[in-house]
Order: sequence, then structure tokens, then C-alpha cells
Amino acid sequence: LEFRRVLFRSGLGDTYTLKLAGAKNPVWKSSNGKIAVVKNGKVIARKSGKATISATYKGKSYKCTVLVKSPKINSAK
Repeated sequence: LEFRRVLFRSGLGDTYTLKLAGAKNPVWKSSNGKIAVVKNGKVIARKSGKATISATYKGKSYKCTVLVKSPKINSAK
């Protein structure tokens, strides 16, 4: 079993689906729901910061780090 992605960067409101190869119905959890939430492997970026997404399957835990960044705003001159 393994995560297909170990670290990813995301912008506010972005979504990304994580998969735990070889696992059926792992339990997903975010270390900080204010930064990123996860449900059935689908991660939604909510606020700038860093969160760890974990999947637990058959007593083992697998982790992925999510970095959420605010979009850069260019000011018109």
C-alpha cells in the first residue's frame, strides 16, 4: 500500500483526490480542518497553511503533506 502523492501544493478552493493504492475504504483524516478538509480521499483547500492528510487502513497510517497558498494578486499600475 502506498500514497500515489506524498506532497502537493494547492491554492485556496482547489480540490485534489488522493488514493491509497490497494486499499478499500481507508479512513481519511486532516490534521487541520481549517487548512484542508478530506472526505473519501477528496481534499479541499480552505485556508493558507500546512496540513497533513492521513489514511488509515488495517491498522496502518499513511500520510501526505498539503501546502495551501493564497493566490498572488497583481496590482494594476
